[in-house]
Amino acid sequence: MNPTIRPAMPQDWEAVQGLLVQSELPLDGARDHLQDSHSVTLNLAGDFLDAAQVGELIEARGEVTRAGKSTLFVRGIATADGRPVL
Repeated sequence: MNPTIRPAMPQDWEAVQGLLVQSELPLDGARDHLQDSHSVTLNLAGDFLDAAQVGELIEARGEVTRAGKSTLFVRGIATADGRPVL
């Protein structure tokens, strides 16, 4: 199965809200960023910190650190059984 990936749109708010609530992430300002336009990645960097092992639970969390009029600054971390890996 090849999933289709597309930007979130205003009609997706209910699903986005559910994911944020389930992940215990804030809703503040999230709905404002669902637009009928596309976004681009200005910069993306990642540092591998450790290797995940088969069977470990991999979790990823993101946090908006600053929101401008047309730009979001986001920080994220991926963990394996609670241990940072990315």
